[in-house]
Amino acid sequence: MDVKTIQMLAQALPCDATYKRKHAYAEVEGWPDNAVNFTWRYSQLEFGWTAAETLARYRMAFPGPVYGKDGWVFRAYLMCIDGKRNYDPHVAEAFALHMLEPKFSAPREKLKALIAAISAKETSARHILAVSRVTGLPPETVEAFETLFYNLLDRRDEAGMLMSETMYPNTRLVELRQDYIDTSPMTDIVRRAGYNTGELDLASFLAGFGTSSYLDSDHSRDIEEEITKRIIANGMLWARANLLNQSTPGMSRTTALLTAKRQGGGGVTVPPSVDLDDEYMMNLGVDTRRINDRVNAIRIANASASMVTLDVESK
Repeated sequence: MDVKTIQMLAQALPCDATYKRKHAYAEVEGWPDNAVNFTWRYSQLEFGWTAAETLARYRMAFPGPVYGKDGWVFRAYLMCIDGKRNYDPHVAEAFALHMLEPKFSAPREKLKALIAAISAKETSARHILAVSRVTGLPPETVEAFETLFYNLLDRRDEAGMLMSETMYPNTRLVELRQDYIDTSPMTDIVRRAGYNTGELDLASFLAGFGTSSYLDSDHSRDIEEEITKRIIANGMLWARANLLNQSTPGMSRTTALLTAKRQGGGGVTVPPSVDLDDEYMMNLGVDTRRINDRVNAIRIANASASMVTLDVESK
């Protein structure tokens, strides 16, 4: 749904007990209606279903015409009025996905992750078709679910606050925590990966769809160079956020990489007498054991290469 549809529906809704409980300040005298509408606009991903169900429960007329994907709100409204006469299989399937109990919610959460993995150049219609091909769900069911229960696609360019609150309610700093993968639900990690990259293939692979062919399709890139850039960028992020004094594996990797590059010049070589000063590196919050292990590995590799060269020359 676009913002105009959301505002139209929000203004038509009655202030019942559920509505007031979610927006207690609506009862304060003098608060304008648009303050409440603002909250609905940016916080309710399932607002399409909420509006349809509330209007039907109060037997209120639908407030106006809707077009395109927003037509699913009207179909849901009709189905809530009379489920037998106005039954829509795609609305019913979307509702069933939404109502899955937490312990059986994996299909729903995976679908959300795939919906969020849309590139900036992709249209909503084409993306829904792509998600349908990955999941095997009918495209109408995917579209109904997105419109009624996870409405991101229509507002991705105008609702920055909504996207931020949806993907990172506790800010991006959660990704910098050492225990991030242990403390965050796996479906959240998959959803953020798809959202940040806009790669449906990546989100699909992480969600468990298909085979490991995704890993085989990346040989055209300089993988080592890309990983190096990302490690350095991670260190720059910590530096700009004034977090260099924090001891984390990410900073350790960045420091180790910089040390290896600085000592190796063009290549990664280490003089045989060089050792890292533990006290100095500890002040930087770096795990010197990991770096020294890396240094020793480089020395062994260089020694092996030298032996091979000598063997070839002798022959």
